[in-house]
Amino acid sequence: MASPHVAAAAALVLANKGKMPGHDVRTALMNSADLVPGMGGAAFHPDYGAGRLNLAKLLS
Repeated sequence: MASPHVAAAAALVLANKGKMPGHDVRTALMNSADLVPGMGGAAFHPDYGAGRLNLAKLLS
């Protein structure tokens, strides 16, 4: 169920920051995500991806 939320967040990035390449949108999404305890401090986890989506951080 994360896919619709992440797609909407990507659309918000593009709406607020203008046209940008897809890899830049992906980087912004991953860098703004909050790590969750189950990730064990890793930047990426097979079960949790990059972590919990943080729209406030993403759009600031």
